Amino acid sequence: MTAESRTQAPEFTPKWYLVDMFFTSIMVSLVLLVSPTTKFKNCDALRLKFKSGVAATAKAAAASGATLNAKVYALNKGLDRDKDGAACEQ
Repeated sequence: MTAESRTQAPEFTPKWYLVDMFFTSIMVSLVLLVSPTTKFKNCDALRLKFKSGVAATAKAAAASGATLNAKVYALNKGLDRDKDGAACEQ
């Protein structure tokens, strides 16, 4: 067998890597669809979606019982009257 007749082996990409990339892109898409970030007009409107309000941090969520969602909190920071890191908590 001569050097000219030998061919290089095709590059191998593990199938698990492709599957992982596929599911990661699906999960990112779902997260973007499931967690909409909306600026609400008032606390009544926010509580229709988040019954116990929204919190910016886990600490504020634990203290107030509000749902942890930093993106929604950031858009609705003006609804946090007592400035404790949770907006529209009850």
